[in-house]
Amino acid sequence: MEKKIQLYTYPDVPKDGIADDEIVLKLTPWGSFTDCYAVDLCDGNQYALRIKTGVPSRSHSELFDYFAKMRLSLDWARDIDGKDEGVEIWGNSTLLVTYPYHIDEVTTLSEAINYLMDMEEL
Repeated sequence: MEKKIQLYTYPDVPKDGIADDEIVLKLTPWGSFTDCYAVDLCDGNQYALRIKTGVPSRSHSELFDYFAKMRLSLDWARDIDGKDEGVEIWGNSTLLVTYPYHIDEVTTLSEAINYLMDMEEL
């Protein structure tokens, strides 16, 4: 199944709209994509919507079991003013992902672990 990625230039949005808390793929100056919340886009940023897949939702118990079995660790990334920027997930002294802060600590950590599990499955 071939999918084409459509690029948008912020503040232009798809006809169905986009939620502030939706993660989009922001085009970097180097031609690659990075995850970003829609609310964090700036005028002129080019971005694409993520391709929706059928990955099942997971319970907090499943997330915690994965975190423990993989012997992961975490650290909270903060900016110079002490404001939460996201969570860093580490495995075997290697940074696996820095996931942007979203809503609260539990939501951010859950989404970060889900992201790692999704990457492992895909």
